[in-house]
Amino acid sequence: MITVTSAVRFEENVPQTTRQQAWKLVVAAANLVRTRAVQLVSKPAKRIRKKRKRTTSKGKKGTQYTVFVGSQPGEPPQVRRGFGRKNIAMEEYPDSMTIRLGVRKNAAYMAYLEVGTGRIKPRPWLTRALNESAGALKALRIR
Repeated sequence: MITVTSAVRFEENVPQTTRQQAWKLVVAAANLVRTRAVQLVSKPAKRIRKKRKRTTSKGKKGTQYTVFVGSQPGEPPQVRRGFGRKNIAMEEYPDSMTIRLGVRKNAAYMAYLEVGTGRIKPRPWLTRALNESAGALKALRIR
């Protein structure tokens, strides 16, 4: 999994109820960021239907195919089939108070879209979700 990790560390003498409340806040924060990341990659790509044309003795015939117009560099990736969006995952480790948020291994191309490659300019979606969720994360409080 390609991830962003969030962890909380405590001293040994912290009460268990405080640890449980902190864990609830960490989970809530991770869910906020994951939800925003899914929203960012949910915009559908523009689809253009094209027709192949050929002329036969009985007239014009042809088949159709779809061309996708993708996102611009700097914008989050757009949805074609939803595979990348479905593979945005969150792993929880309550014992170590850690949460990992990212994409599963089978959708590693989403990580390439996030940081870019030699041929593809970055289309950040996870860091943008973190930045856009900053205000909501600061507003989280123990209830």
